Amino acid sequence: MNMKLFLICVLCALGGMAAPKPTRAPGPNAGKTAVMVDTCHPTKSGFVSAIHSSLVRAGFTVVELSRTNTAETVAAQLRRAHVVVFQGATFRGGGKDSVYVAAARRRGAFEKLVLGEARKQRKPLFGICRGAQVINSSFGGFVRPWQKTVKKPPEKPLAHRQKVSGSRATHPVAIAPASRFAHVLKRTSWSVNSFHDYAVAKVAPGFRVVATAPDGVVEALEGVKYPAFGVQFHPELRSAKDRESQAIFDHILELAGDDKK
Repeated sequence: MNMKLFLICVLCALGGMAAPKPTRAPGPNAGKTAVMVDTCHPTKSGFVSAIHSSLVRAGFTVVELSRTNTAETVAAQLRRAHVVVFQGATFRGGGKDSVYVAAARRRGAFEKLVLGEARKQRKPLFGICRGAQVINSSFGGFVRPWQKTVKKPPEKPLAHRQKVSGSRATHPVAIAPASRFAHVLKRTSWSVNSFHDYAVAKVAPGFRVVATAPDGVVEALEGVKYPAFGVQFHPELRSAKDRESQAIFDHILELAGDDKK
């Protein structure tokens, strides 16, 4: 090998070694903080980790609050938040004296504490499944078993607690054309997954329904007077591979109608 060819080979090798590693483009919310209320039972932690990953892909720095946090810690963490996220895994199983009931009561008390402080600081809210129900109830609405909220029974009943993987969409939803939801997804119909026992029966004052299942069950709400958005389904279980599910996390602030973006 002559000297010229040898030098070319050396330079090529060095150039390959110095090549920068490809990096993922920062999400649209880079520099912003999402405070996630982690009140989940340990057996449901998969929901929490999926939400966390979806928020990170959206560019957020994620801070998790747990029931061990004091009121002072909650207030301090919320001051840095651009959005407060209430997740949706529920407690299932056990009788009325079980640890599940006790844990659910503690969870409810902590969510009430966080919601009160978040509203005091007028922080945008985002709720998934039970999280959406909690937000709606905080503003004066209430929930019931989803079967009692059906308005248009279809010929073939919908399974609102599906038995297949959450990565699969199992029923359609209709999205209000004039809603922020429709604007973000750029569509008025979509298909979602479903894992819930309860649903919104009364919409809180200052909120409006922006998506429904074919049987009339509420699938999404948005605040009119307060920056908030909630979905009954679980976009976090599909967001890793479904662009539109991830768009919900990318555009949380827009969906909530944040007036302090």
